[in-house]
Amino acid sequence: MSLQDFVHNYEMESLQLGITARRDVIMRMANFFPSSEDDGLSSNFQATSQALAARRSKTTEDRPDMVLVLAGNTREGFHHRARNIQLVALANALHTSQVPGLVGLDLRYNHLGEHEEDVTQHEAESVGEVDEEGERDEREFLLDTASSLGRLLQPTPAYVCRIADLNLQGNRLGRSVGGHAIAALLGAGTCPLQELDVGNSGLDVSNLIAIAQSLRANRSLKALNLDNPVVKTTEEEAIQYIGKMLQVNRVLTDLSLAKHQMTDHGAQVLAERLLDNRPLRRLVLRANRIGSTGASALAASMLRHPTLAEFDLSANCIGDAGAKAFATVLKANMATPLETLSLCSTSLTDDGMATLANACLKPQNAEAGSRLRCLLLWGNTFGPKTSPLMLQLCEPGGRFHTYGVETDFLPRLVDDEVVVAYQETGHFPSDESFTSLAGHAHREIEVIHDVVVAAHNAQELAELRQEAADPNLWDDASNAASVVQRLAALESRETRVHELHRQFLDTKELYVLAKEEEDESMRRDCVSAMSAVRSEAQQLRLELLLSHESDARSCFVEIQAGAGGTDSCDWTAMLARMYARWGEAREFQVQYVDESAGEEAGFRSVVLKLDGAYAYGWAKSEAGVHRLVRISPFDSAGRRHTSFAQVRVYPMAAEGRSKEEIEVSTKDLRIDTFRSSGPGGQHVNSTDSAIRITHLPTGIVVQSQSDRSQHRNKAEAMAMLRAKLYQRKLEEEAQARQQFAKGLGDNAWGNQIRSYVLHPYQLVKDHRTNYSEGNTAQVLDGDIDQFIEMMLLQQTASNTPDQEGSNA
Repeated sequence: MSLQDFVHNYEMESLQLGITARRDVIMRMANFFPSSEDDGLSSNFQATSQALAARRSKTTEDRPDMVLVLAGNTREGFHHRARNIQLVALANALHTSQVPGLVGLDLRYNHLGEHEEDVTQHEAESVGEVDEEGERDEREFLLDTASSLGRLLQPTPAYVCRIADLNLQGNRLGRSVGGHAIAALLGAGTCPLQELDVGNSGLDVSNLIAIAQSLRANRSLKALNLDNPVVKTTEEEAIQYIGKMLQVNRVLTDLSLAKHQMTDHGAQVLAERLLDNRPLRRLVLRANRIGSTGASALAASMLRHPTLAEFDLSANCIGDAGAKAFATVLKANMATPLETLSLCSTSLTDDGMATLANACLKPQNAEAGSRLRCLLLWGNTFGPKTSPLMLQLCEPGGRFHTYGVETDFLPRLVDDEVVVAYQETGHFPSDESFTSLAGHAHREIEVIHDVVVAAHNAQELAELRQEAADPNLWDDASNAASVVQRLAALESRETRVHELHRQFLDTKELYVLAKEEEDESMRRDCVSAMSAVRSEAQQLRLELLLSHESDARSCFVEIQAGAGGTDSCDWTAMLARMYARWGEAREFQVQYVDESAGEEAGFRSVVLKLDGAYAYGWAKSEAGVHRLVRISPFDSAGRRHTSFAQVRVYPMAAEGRSKEEIEVSTKDLRIDTFRSSGPGGQHVNSTDSAIRITHLPTGIVVQSQSDRSQHRNKAEAMAMLRAKLYQRKLEEEAQARQQFAKGLGDNAWGNQIRSYVLHPYQLVKDHRTNYSEGNTAQVLDGDIDQFIEMMLLQQTASNTPDQEGSNA
């Protein structure tokens, strides 16, 4: 059977057929629908034959490089088994026709390996009924598919196979047999394949392990695409095939492992194996579960790799910590071969983007320059720090060019150089990008003025101004200082709102003028200015949310272990570290006031003091039950455990004679002294320096043992007591006003405000806002600002009263 007869007899519809050269396209007829099946398909192949003959006559080579494209040949209602027959017929046609110079075969999305019983079998398995006869029939069918693939590629005395490029993407080659056939082909010493694409083909972990092992005997395969397998594996199994993929092969130059659910651990193993495969030039790890730890390991390996020129880590949650690691690579770029780096949609903030841009602008060896020609960063957060740096990168004559500064950047060719470009490649900047920025900024300013300033500040501001005008104000110096300080803060915020609105109007008018005069330089400045206005509005909106009189105070954060035993005590210690790191990043003074050690590890309870402006305002939304899911380090069987810990946040009571002063009578107190528990040196455990104070009317108990001095411990305990009494006062006032106040509930299942899942996947999710973050390591290291801001913004969007007293 000839190739023409093969197509004619099997009536392929929705045909994509073409013969392409590796350097210049001869013919490509995509989405070709002939009006008459016989005439159309015959004329199509006649044209193909003529093109082949023309190509052959113009070259002195006996075998020009050709690729046969037979992609997407599906037909509604066509018998599934016929697709396997088509594959057999294609193999026979190639053996018969001996197409000269055929080095590539594209069979994407042809339902190869799919059986008519697939749907029935799946439905039977879902209800626990498996048809053994159907299983045998399906296995025989898959063996036919594997045999056909082997006949396509394996040479015979009468058939010399030169197919070096095979694309089987989007078929059904998994379920063991099809994938193992691919592995068998790769392991054969006579396999001519240099490029193989089996992405999105239903490969399972056994297929991936078999393919990895087959690479040990393969010395021809240069490019391998294994994107989007059906990975239902443990992390250890995933690491097994990821490690072998590079460990056993020394010739791969292009490897794509997108959507493999690879975690930080897998990325670390891969980073170690990178140096085993010196020829590798391109590595794609898109859409995995890699965080900052894995990104740092990969970046460190890239610094030492001699050939890796293109790296794609898009759609992973590496965050700003990961950006810092890659900034190190960019600074040392002349010492590495890196030419293309893609970090699209990797949860980078304005700070992380600015770090990368600075690294490009200021390499370690400025005179030598940099090899980097393509930097892809779309899908991240561009702000006032990044925008001017990007404009510097994209100056005329520089290595990068840009057509926008807000969001999406894509590569394009300008004078044979790969550059960074905005999706809209028209005049710089696009009217749409400026309009979008202006719209966001205007909405932010409206929310600030209407919801926050008008609702919360106007009445208080008027009262404070009237009180400040009272000539008798300074008769009470302490109260006068408090009034003046509060008045100055509110007036400053009001001035910032008016100034921000003025900048918004001025920038908008200036852009219209620049557009009329066709001044692109001025339009560029207007885009940067509007981006800065938007960022300033977002920051001011968050600050104005902290408008309650207690928000500006320092606070205590109390964490108590809940259900979960030793794991919960360890979880309490992890949370204490998280809040301590977060407080330090916000430049609060952090102090461990009280600790009650667990029996084996961690704390039964711990109290932190966060001393700084607006500490309570920022921390109060963290009050609630926090849930941890992980493989327990205390379980010898390595089982998954769920732990709980409850967080309470108390504002420190005001000092002096202000209206919030809490009167505490000494006759209502019982003060006990005892020796500090736990390790503490020669003196701390030898005297009764620890203090426990019980407030008899309410039953509130506080204690402090952080200092060697009994007097300082007593002062700290009294401050804690006043904070708890003040919080109790706020709760009573909230109930009296019938405000919404939600209790924390039991320190166990069903009451959590946030879940931290470390196994079987990695995700931190706030159940109040539905905001989630995949970089769990970064969150547990104190990066929780986004969770807090989302909660504050949600309160503003719903115009919900501030939930004071939510620590009940």
